[in-house]
Amino acid sequence: MKKTTAPQRRTRGRPKSIDRDTVLAAAMMLADSDLNLPALAESLGTTVTTLYRLFGDKAGLHAAMYAEALRHLDRINGADWASWLESYVEVLLKLTQQYPFVVTLQFSQSNYNAEWRNLAEHSLALVSPGVELLVKAGLDPASAHNVLVAIKAVVFEHAHTERVYAETLSNLAPFETLGGPGEKRLWQILKIFRNGLQVEMKAPVRK
Repeated sequence: MKKTTAPQRRTRGRPKSIDRDTVLAAAMMLADSDLNLPALAESLGTTVTTLYRLFGDKAGLHAAMYAEALRHLDRINGADWASWLESYVEVLLKLTQQYPFVVTLQFSQSNYNAEWRNLAEHSLALVSPGVELLVKAGLDPASAHNVLVAIKAVVFEHAHTERVYAETLSNLAPFETLGGPGEKRLWQILKIFRNGLQVEMKAPVRK
């Protein structure tokens, strides 16, 4: 007699358990300012609800991605303020190329809230060695912080302009953002900026 087996009952699969770091790593690879959460969840085999549970909302995920990208600032090095600033610019350029979304998020007005202000303070803490070198060379701490904020703004504005230019020319010819025609101009601007700092540092300290 042929043995028969009872049909197996089909059960609805549960979304697999996933942690914050896994989601963040995947988001960083797919990232842009319009990151599609349903698509991200599907690629990870989980649900949008899980993403919200881990990050609160889309803005929370963006903030986490931005903070993760800024960790690259620990690659800056330099024995003196001038070489440190040069390394700072190089790291920022590579950062904006590897993670273009940081530029978009930086200029997004919707992100100017307490969480993003805390991120800005966090990014300044990461570049404290540069502040120390500038203070040692003769600047007061507030001016040293302003220098680094200004340089970051210049580099990010450059990256934004290059990205727009690249998108405009995308149908005409290949274009590489890092090393593009605008980078020479960027370094010229920063050279003028550095020369101005040298003059300021040689000036008498104001009391």
